[in-house]
Amino acid sequence: MKHAGTGIPSGRPSWRGAFRNAWKAAGEFLDLHAAEENRRLDEEVRGIASSSLPILVHKRDKLLAAEAPDDLPGTRWRIELERYVDRILWPLLSGDLAKHFEARGHVIREVDGLVSAEAARLAAGPHVPPVTWRVETGWAG
Repeated sequence: MKHAGTGIPSGRPSWRGAFRNAWKAAGEFLDLHAAEENRRLDEEVRGIASSSLPILVHKRDKLLAAEAPDDLPGTRWRIELERYVDRILWPLLSGDLAKHFEARGHVIREVDGLVSAEAARLAAGPHVPPVTWRVETGWAG
């Protein structure tokens, strides 16, 4: 702490500085904790959604292509994505990770990013339609 008007240190600790440092440390801890929870949530979402990615990419492409000119871009895909997260993915997430409602938006953005990345990866290679029926179909050919 400095003497008033002189700029010379007084030698006494500043309670404001101590409080500011404690507040900053608490904020950094909470940021690290939130980042760790988000990392764990992202890993779990990737693990669960990975088996559904080909179908989600197919649905995304189909819904984006079927949009009417007066529709908001991506509205149908957003509705389908929210349905997937709410009905399929959300019930499979760990309770401690999915306890906050704010996590739902994060999960939806994460799945959308995964689907977009998978669509770009598939666009670079040969087109193979997704398998939507798990019964052997070799007899049909």
